[in-house]
Amino acid sequence: MSLEYVINSCQDYDGSEFSREQQCVKSDFFITANGTATLEFAKEIMKQLKVYSEEKITKWYDFNKNGFYEK
Repeated sequence: MSLEYVINSCQDYDGSEFSREQQCVKSDFFITANGTATLEFAKEIMKQLKVYSEEKITKWYDFNKNGFYEK
């Protein structure tokens, strides 16, 4: 969702300086993503929780994003 949409939808929105026009944004304890970034969101959550190695998470992401594992 774009910043313009948020401002138009919520006239009292006061967080413009924190907004980022990116698919997924991560800080130390906060991960958020727009509605078209489900893979990016899941990837960052898995990395934060250390579910798998970074290499395995990247392979999972590449497979789901591109349809194949890159070598």
